[in-house]
Amino acid sequence: MLRTLVGFLVVAGLLLCGPSGRAETDLPWMPVAAPEAAPIPDAAADLINAVSDDILDAVLAVADPPSTGWIGPQLRDISALLDAGAVRVAALSGPNGRAMAEYLARNLSARRQADGWDAMARDARRAVAMERQLSANAVFWGHYFPDSFVTAATANQTEVLTSILFDLTLEAEVERELGQPSPTRSEELAFRLAQAGFTGETAMAAVRPIRRDPGVSANAALNRRVHDLEALIAELTTFNDLVAGGMEFPDPDAVLTSADTAVTDLSQGFEALMQTSVDLAAVYFPSALGVGDIQRSLNPDEAVVMIVPATPETLIFAVTRDAFQMRTAGAEAVTLWEAADRLRTAIGRPLGRGAMALDGDARPPQPDVLRAEAARIYDGLLRPVEAVLQGKPRLFVVATAQVGLGFPFEMLLTEPALPGQADAELAWLVRRHAVTVVPTLELIRMRDTATAPVPEATYYLGFGGPDYRFPSQLGRTNRATRLLSDLAPLPDAAEEVRAVAAAFGPDNGLAVTGVDATENLLLEVSRSGTLRQFTVLHFATHGLVFGDHEAVTDPLLALTPMIDLIDLTPRLVGTFNAPTADGILEAHEVRQLDLAARLVILSACSSGNAGMDEDGLTSLGAAFLAAGADRVLGTHWPIYSDAAVEIVTGMAARDPRMADPAMALRDTLVQIIDGGGRRADPAWWAAFSLVGQP
Repeated sequence: MLRTLVGFLVVAGLLLCGPSGRAETDLPWMPVAAPEAAPIPDAAADLINAVSDDILDAVLAVADPPSTGWIGPQLRDISALLDAGAVRVAALSGPNGRAMAEYLARNLSARRQADGWDAMARDARRAVAMERQLSANAVFWGHYFPDSFVTAATANQTEVLTSILFDLTLEAEVERELGQPSPTRSEELAFRLAQAGFTGETAMAAVRPIRRDPGVSANAALNRRVHDLEALIAELTTFNDLVAGGMEFPDPDAVLTSADTAVTDLSQGFEALMQTSVDLAAVYFPSALGVGDIQRSLNPDEAVVMIVPATPETLIFAVTRDAFQMRTAGAEAVTLWEAADRLRTAIGRPLGRGAMALDGDARPPQPDVLRAEAARIYDGLLRPVEAVLQGKPRLFVVATAQVGLGFPFEMLLTEPALPGQADAELAWLVRRHAVTVVPTLELIRMRDTATAPVPEATYYLGFGGPDYRFPSQLGRTNRATRLLSDLAPLPDAAEEVRAVAAAFGPDNGLAVTGVDATENLLLEVSRSGTLRQFTVLHFATHGLVFGDHEAVTDPLLALTPMIDLIDLTPRLVGTFNAPTADGILEAHEVRQLDLAARLVILSACSSGNAGMDEDGLTSLGAAFLAAGADRVLGTHWPIYSDAAVEIVTGMAARDPRMADPAMALRDTLVQIIDGGGRRADPAWWAAFSLVGQP
């Protein structure tokens, strides 16, 4: 009954929506609407196919006209066909939906031939804006329409953007052959539009603190209202799920009253929101920047590589302060993805750092395969723009998982390994570059607005080796205790955080281990505001994602359970998703922490790769970015504790304030490699990736 009522209010609110705002980008504004499922309906697909076939026939006729005098009229006929087709698609599926976006993208080259480059660019921007807004709609209503949220999270709603980028790649090749200076107009347009593809969890997490900061965003108050309404939708959905599951509430009247209040607040809040200048895409997603915008924001020693899919190709943009290149990868996207998968497998998997107590699936390394694939991927992704990157020790990688970003770029080989070479002698990319994975180019531009100096003092807080079997004195159990009791203990993780804390000194480093490493402690220091004083947060524990355990629904970090401190009485609507000190720190709870850490270290099982979204980071890492962390240092595979201690303490020794963690990480890794022996194996030193602000 409640779900029906909420659905009615949602639809009523959508009917109020009109063109009331504009994105902070050069893309045309698109209205808020209900999310659409993918793929498009058969009727729309059939219409697009039929109209596009007629347009293609007309285009082919121009290639072999009876006389040159016929070309002009024929081009006008193509233009009329394009416009008439758009009218028919709009009549069937609406003027701003997925079908229209696919129609415009499919016929982009015909528009270029009939009406010129400017008309093609107009259609391209419009189609991308539609796809971007569809993603924003799905995010906003995602908790109420779960299938739509999944669609948005995978960034595979349609192939509109990748299709358009492929067409612009062909245009750019012609422009370069004609001698147009780089960036050509098609390169510039492709660069801007490619950024619209970063609509995943990590990109949204990275810009969320920016959107909510009144010192940075003029629309901060409005953005916060959008986020609050989204949270309210999530609360009502949780309530609906509890009711559907047969939850017995001790005080049903109070719970129903809170639900009625929440529904009213949602209805009024959405209606008020629609009276303002709101653009959901601008609230959630990064702003698109031009080549010149990025170049002016780069220092002389920095380079940016943005890697995006342009089906069937992979498109690579390389930018420095004084150079730009747009090139296709040296191999097709599927080939690069398969190589990345072989690279990850070749690392091997150490026994004893897995999440489950009976984990025995140790996997031997395959060094020859690793070396071959590390060189192959470098040749495909970075060799085409190598000349631009030369002499730039700082490399910012902006890429999506769809092009294979499931590994640390530091372990790529810039030159093939020779027979008999030791690991310490190989040309690992880390020798050339300190790498930071930047979720969005907007973070590079935002450095220009940063005014706060780096504090002199650095404070460290580490949680390690929790006691997952800490008993309940009251004999209580719940989902958290049942999950945690299945985990293997990690005594070496306690030593890890103690060793790292010691590197910061007795007055600046605090290690919390064993039974003391509770979620309750973390939540208390967050509520008190103390958590904001810690510059570095470190979690050396198990990290689990969906599929690791039957009880895992949200990515989590495992801490010591304190179930006796938990009020097990069902709460009211508005508090269902609030953090609970049960020992499982879930991603949605991380987002509610009050932190301002310069660096969060997740020395957990696969904290940087498992559950990876299209921006190349887990929900855990993204959650810490959304909560206010500048950067997250996460692991791509289960890491040896000795290696974690050596790497993190090495970083602290080189950069006690953690003002430049990327260079501190790079210098530490190079020293480890140069030491030779077992520690020069990338399985030891390459597990970490730094993600976040440049």
